Amino acid sequence: GATHWTMGALAALICALHSVPPGQQKCVAFRRTAGCNPNGPRESQGDLHCTSVVPQRMSGYCECENGRKAAPVTCRHQPMRCDLECRKLPFPPYEDRVDEDMEWVRGSKWNWNRWRNVELRHGGEFWAPNCDPEQDSECKWAAFGGKVYVNWGRDGLHELTPTRDQKALEGFRQDGDPCRATFVEKLEEEPDLYDVLGVEPDATDAQIKSAYRKLSLKYHPDKNPEDAEAAKRFQEVAAAYEVLKDADKRMLYDTGGMEAVAEMAKEEAGGGRQAMDPFSMFFGGGQQEQDRGRGGGNRGPDVRMNFEVSLEDMYKGGSVSAKIKRRIVCRGCRRADTAERKARCAKCGRCPNEVRTVHRQMGPGMIVQQQEEVPSKEKCTQEETTLDAVIERGMDTGHEIVFERMSEQTPKQIPGNVILTIKSPRHKRFRREGKDLHADVRITLKQALLGFELDLEHLDGRAVTVRSPPGKITKPGDVIKLRGEGMPVHNFPSEFGDLFVTCHVDFPAEVTQAQTQALQEHFV
Repeated sequence: GATHWTMGALAALICALHSVPPGQQKCVAFRRTAGCNPNGPRESQGDLHCTSVVPQRMSGYCECENGRKAAPVTCRHQPMRCDLECRKLPFPPYEDRVDEDMEWVRGSKWNWNRWRNVELRHGGEFWAPNCDPEQDSECKWAAFGGKVYVNWGRDGLHELTPTRDQKALEGFRQDGDPCRATFVEKLEEEPDLYDVLGVEPDATDAQIKSAYRKLSLKYHPDKNPEDAEAAKRFQEVAAAYEVLKDADKRMLYDTGGMEAVAEMAKEEAGGGRQAMDPFSMFFGGGQQEQDRGRGGGNRGPDVRMNFEVSLEDMYKGGSVSAKIKRRIVCRGCRRADTAERKARCAKCGRCPNEVRTVHRQMGPGMIVQQQEEVPSKEKCTQEETTLDAVIERGMDTGHEIVFERMSEQTPKQIPGNVILTIKSPRHKRFRREGKDLHADVRITLKQALLGFELDLEHLDGRAVTVRSPPGKITKPGDVIKLRGEGMPVHNFPSEFGDLFVTCHVDFPAEVTQAQTQALQEHFV
């Protein structure tokens, strides 16, 4: 029958038209269903346009963009319009990701509401005059499902849809306030230092040095007078080498990018010599800062481990391997924008939270410095690493072997060292005391009385002769000193300690009558 609207229902609809914030989620259509059941069979011939008022006695639901549903109704419901109902849907949960088809948004500047410029930075940070990612970790952006999501700190989440020509972003704030951004320009991307020098990330120091020499000669201003592009390349090559030639800076770059290197340069400010800020060399400037030396605040803790080394290895020297498991930062996985990088980063998970220092206003004219823990944007994984320890001749228990920067990695931090402390297990034949060795031999009563000559297998496998000349009585506990048969002296491998052999006499349990008579005849 005909649909009749009460005055109250019409008033509710008019109120809705004026009170609902303008569209956050676009409407597709009202989808009619049978049996007064919103989950019943579809009756497509009864579908309505988004701006049509859905009459009573009609069941169904509003289909919104991206397949989302709103306002499922039976045949008894208040007047409604699907364009308004779709607008009431909340934004989808924010995800810190950028779909491959939305990578074009990365590193771009936009004019927001004809008011001010904002930046969607390469690393996922969102910058605006009142939203600085260095001060507020919630200033960030993402792009997925064909939309751009801007988390504007205290101003909340914004959802924007690119126009067809990708020259504008149109959408709404979470409270329904409309917004529009127009494209200004692409931001200059932070260069990959390894690409600048034309080497792989696992290049050796020698390969990096060789590449730098070739490129610096190629782009040197003396060879390219009045060539602005060559001058720029020369400066970039020099800045890249300045970072990659330094083991600490290179480690920081690998685990936190140029931002981490620049942060170290700031920490080094003050002291004796001028410190270059490599970050500024790429983006104009070349700021000079005083260097007070490498501070400990940007270095991770050392890891100490006991490491068993046999007495044989301490005597002969050599190489012994130790395996450790440690966390490493997956380089380049913050922006996995290629198939190769995605495959390499698939095994990586999120790194532990990072601690950063921010400045907060606590009152009029009062700014305090605080530390806060924020989610890391880098990716990490566990790696089994083999440490090849060189055992030098004469090393002793307690000696430390240091593997620099081989401890667990944390983004934007120089890893600590792995320190292996040598421990020697108990030896079956020898006992060590400093540079000297001690051993025990057992001899018979006959050998003790008449002299003896024994071969003792040394730590390097050769036979060492222990002897007592005929006519010399060896008493229980007597010590025979073999000069120069001890341990090699560490750092002086041509010098050796001594070997002290303690003799233990095995007396017979009993003697025969004939032996007794012989002893009585020959001994007083």
